[in-house]
Amino acid sequence: MKSWGGWLLGVCLCAGAAAQAASVWSNLYVNNAWTGPTLGTEAAPFTNIQAAVNYADGVFGPWSSVSIIIADTGTNYEGQVIIPNAQALRLVGTNGRPMIVYSGTAPLNTIQSDTNYFWGSGVPPAQVGLENLRVENHSSAPGELYCAAIHTWHSVEPAVTNPPAAPRFGVHDCIFDGRGDKGGVLLYDLKQHPDIDAYNSNVVWNCRFERCTIGVKLWAGKEAHIFGNWFVSNDVAVVAVADTNSVYQRAYRDIYVDHNVMAWCADAGCRGGVYPNLVYYNNTFYECGGTNVCFNAGVLGPEGPAQLQNNIFYNGIAAWIADMATTNMLIVSNNLYYAMVVATGWESFGGGIMTNPPDFASQTPGDPQFLYLSDASPAAHKTGLYGGATYLGALPPVPEPGVVCALFVLAGMAARRAWQHRTSNIQH
Repeated sequence: MKSWGGWLLGVCLCAGAAAQAASVWSNLYVNNAWTGPTLGTEAAPFTNIQAAVNYADGVFGPWSSVSIIIADTGTNYEGQVIIPNAQALRLVGTNGRPMIVYSGTAPLNTIQSDTNYFWGSGVPPAQVGLENLRVENHSSAPGELYCAAIHTWHSVEPAVTNPPAAPRFGVHDCIFDGRGDKGGVLLYDLKQHPDIDAYNSNVVWNCRFERCTIGVKLWAGKEAHIFGNWFVSNDVAVVAVADTNSVYQRAYRDIYVDHNVMAWCADAGCRGGVYPNLVYYNNTFYECGGTNVCFNAGVLGPEGPAQLQNNIFYNGIAAWIADMATTNMLIVSNNLYYAMVVATGWESFGGGIMTNPPDFASQTPGDPQFLYLSDASPAAHKTGLYGGATYLGALPPVPEPGVVCALFVLAGMAARRAWQHRTSNIQH
């Protein structure tokens, strides 16, 4: 069993001895159509992802700051990918969107962070980034399995993970397809050891979750931010219900779920757990079954109350519910409810309630303006909203075609006047 002190000593020895330690982001390349030597370079890439991960861990050591660039060749990358503890790297798709899939019979997640849950205390978790990938899980095993079960810190850590000192990691621009019986992303606890700094947060943005049992499930011990995603035909979009306080799992705090579209989710849009400062704002819940938001605000701490603000609930079964005992710890304002089948009684809680049709620019799936607001929507061009927002729901208003043409004409006239002015100055 590794100890924290032993691991730290190993890091120091590695840093002192390894000439190849990555002081900046280094790239390794993977291409499963390659048939020549496999050196990890762009000219001689590895042919499987795990080989690149193992190379990064063995050659660059802990916190390697390596980007593994995965080419889309039209052939799936088969097999589970395991990211070791104390490792920091990104899997980045290129030349398209490569697909990583586990198709075996074992109960495995397709992409898996090693964690203290399995390896004992004293070893910090991996930091994993996923970018521009398609990830599926075709395991035939029963049970709760995911396309990715990872720690995905999004942080600025110049003293921890090497330059560049900029936001890194996170899950973004990925597609997760649960095929009806698997989850999308499970986010593990980020505070498994007191030496792990508290300023890291799990971040998932600009992704698409399709046919997942759960789109994103949180085991976050610190902040998490889930924003700008599409949850399409999931059972539940976001689940954050753990209330355990133990060595390896803590009750949440500071969870922000915003600017997401939850469309045709069969059971619920969001299920909230027991922790301080859970904030759902500027989301669009479109034709979802069950109760779109289930609150259990529970015991809240000094970081702030639970909040539900600037959301649109459209043509679903029921909007939201909460525990009666938590009403003094909820802030609810400026939500739009339209064509909901069942009234829960909570719709009148809070201020700024709207019941107008939201007037979407398009309700045709596949249309680029699907579920954006029209420019004339009563949910558009508003003031005094939470977070400085100027509209309700996930997506902003789009200008009317005539307005767009007028803007182009005005811009052209302004440009011509500026050109004439410059020309006049030159002539004089």
